[in-house]
Amino acid sequence: RWTVVFATVFASLYSLTLAVSGDGLDGGWLNDDRHIFAGFIVTTYLVSLAVSYLGSVVRLLDWEKERTRAALGDLGTLFDVTRHVMSAPSDVATLLQHVTQTIRDRHYYRAFAVYLSEASSGKIEMAASTVGVEELPEGTVVKLGEGLIGEAAHTGATRVTSQPSWRAAVPMRSGGELLGIVYVVSRGEPEDQGSARAFAEALANQVAVGVHNAHLMKRQVELAAQEERTRIAREIHDGIAQAMYALALNLETCADLAEREKQPLRERLRQLVPLARQALLETRHYIFDLRPLLAGEGDLLAAIENQVREFRTVSRIDTRLETIGENGNIAVAIATGVYRILQEALANVLKHSGASEVRVTLEFTDGRVLLRVSDNGRGFEQNESRPGYGLENMRRRAETLGGSFAVETAPEKGTTIAVSLPSREG
Repeated sequence: RWTVVFATVFASLYSLTLAVSGDGLDGGWLNDDRHIFAGFIVTTYLVSLAVSYLGSVVRLLDWEKERTRAALGDLGTLFDVTRHVMSAPSDVATLLQHVTQTIRDRHYYRAFAVYLSEASSGKIEMAASTVGVEELPEGTVVKLGEGLIGEAAHTGATRVTSQPSWRAAVPMRSGGELLGIVYVVSRGEPEDQGSARAFAEALANQVAVGVHNAHLMKRQVELAAQEERTRIAREIHDGIAQAMYALALNLETCADLAEREKQPLRERLRQLVPLARQALLETRHYIFDLRPLLAGEGDLLAAIENQVREFRTVSRIDTRLETIGENGNIAVAIATGVYRILQEALANVLKHSGASEVRVTLEFTDGRVLLRVSDNGRGFEQNESRPGYGLENMRRRAETLGGSFAVETAPEKGTTIAVSLPSREG
């Protein structure tokens, strides 16, 4: 606009100058200077229009550049949040801490908070925030239908207000269930409120996915622990309980033999020693090693070391452990499976092999856990059925966890079992 005004002023001054000099405006027009005059005026306007057009193009490019920069910032924020969601732990608090830290580092909002729904109380409670409680006008606990957050939770729809500053409350939902509210306060009035609202909703959707996944992972761990507790109860009944029952029967027999002063008493008592040791070993394993492992608090390597140490002490068999690689983040179900397979393998050595040496190798490599147990015992025919040796149980456990199980043995050549499992489930 200003270039056109400038061209008009310039043309007027030029006409005025021509009018007051020489033959005047009429004289210049009559002396065939009209073509020069008209051409000069038209050229001036064309140049001004070209300059005006180029200026508007430059301004448009600057505006698009700012929009692109803002969009890239939005995508970067969403990418970081999604990255935390994809690697979400089963602890919701840890997930939300990572998300709020991402928002804080990017200085995107003046305030960002996540409120989680409490179905039992009908309230929405703040779980994580980038600012202090005093900077949240809605407070830390909100009732359904009250305020911006309560209204969004009650209606299940996004609520936006510009008073006293631009704020939005976006519901987080999963399968029709209200998980909570994402609450944002802008640093200023957004130029495009539609885009600002769409970004807040996209952010809330990503957080909702993370919270839902964390709940599922926590539930999965609980189910795995419950399943393992059921299995332990069954195996205690089939293992320790039967061993104790056999021990009690044999002790009664020994008592009868002692009264009769029969010679088989010594041999009978000698047979009870490994039985008692096996019962003691299994009992100590359940009490000291497996419980923290199932709770997700124990370390697989520490549990295996304890198991080998206990086996060496109770059985008095030379047993050594070799570890290869770093003990990484092993899933609870996988760690429990490795522990139980080793437990069964060592029980077989004590009951059946007559070995004097056992070598246990635990290797962590390429996202897998490898277990190898070798003894120098009597071995057996590879194709011979051994229902009492628990080999089928070990194979089934390994395959259920997505791994493999193999046995190498021959008469008087010892036995080696090899197990390969993924470090994470599924």
